Amino acid sequence: RNKDDPPMFPQEIMDDLFKPKLYKVRLYCLRGVALAKMDVGITGKPESSDPYLIVKLGKHVFNDRKNYVDDATDVDFYKFIEVDAELPGTSQLQVNVMDYDNIGSDDLIGKTTIDLEDRWFDGRWQDWGKENRMTEMGDNSVVRFDTKPVEARTLYLPGKSSSQGVLIFPT
Repeated sequence: RNKDDPPMFPQEIMDDLFKPKLYKVRLYCLRGVALAKMDVGITGKPESSDPYLIVKLGKHVFNDRKNYVDDATDVDFYKFIEVDAELPGTSQLQVNVMDYDNIGSDDLIGKTTIDLEDRWFDGRWQDWGKENRMTEMGDNSVVRFDTKPVEARTLYLPGKSSSQGVLIFPT
């Protein structure tokens, strides 16, 4: 395109495209698998962690410390977290898996970041699951929303290149 060419879209459409809109973000965290061992036993060997979740999006923080799971490397979290978000806007949803400690500060087991704008504005992601949609209306009304695949996201720890475990989410 040449800078002298007319705009591809009218200015009203461009203004609307970049105007932030409010959305509900729903995060379902199902499981943590093969989480790194962060606790040290009396013999000095690594032992299972006591994992819990902290989820951050902008100023919103969900801290589930009170529901840590004692001595586990494979955890059924089954957590539902709902957050308000403006898109375009703050879109980096950070999920931290922490290790609860009675003494001293808790340790970061690993973290993963989900870019909400990438997902929301990606047509491929929008189209996933449409083939399963059902909206038949009648005496026995059936409604089934678009299904999304289950995603396994690797947890990383700054300064380490190896996986610290995996979180399982429906996307």
